[in-house]
Amino acid sequence: MNDTCRLYTDLAWLWPMWGDAATEYAHYCQHVTGLIRQHVKRPAATLLDIGGGGGKNVLNLSRDFDVTGLDLSPAMLAQAKELNPGCTFSQGDITTILYLIRAHGRLRIETDHWTLGIFSLDTWRHVLRETGLQVHEGRYNPGEDRYTVFTCVKKGQDAMRLVFGEFG
Repeated sequence: MNDTCRLYTDLAWLWPMWGDAATEYAHYCQHVTGLIRQHVKRPAATLLDIGGGGGKNVLNLSRDFDVTGLDLSPAMLAQAKELNPGCTFSQGDITTILYLIRAHGRLRIETDHWTLGIFSLDTWRHVLRETGLQVHEGRYNPGEDRYTVFTCVKKGQDAMRLVFGEFG
């Protein structure tokens, strides 16, 4: 965390001041939920939110899913846990891939490590497909901002929401 933006360390206390947690990301989370419902073959009950920061997305997504949040920053995770006491959170880097495996009613967590940088959309598409995921790509356009959103489904599994930055 030494090279991380200060917003995620000693200035993380500012995060809750930027918009109401229940409404700020509500439209985006509805969009993501719609993509998941569109692309899964069976009802999705669980969701992994990667890089969830202070937990505002988790708050909105937990209306429809049992959400587990992953973030690198302990300060942001503390806020996410306080905002979402009924959800599970783990500290981890987006370059460490986390697998949540539910078998026979028990949750098992496994990890794998990738070393990645900032890549083009074509590289992300290739990597996600090579990982064995079925990739569905969509756009989220809230006004002037434009984001590419990948909804990825592992064959025979529930959906995962993977958002890799802002692509214009």
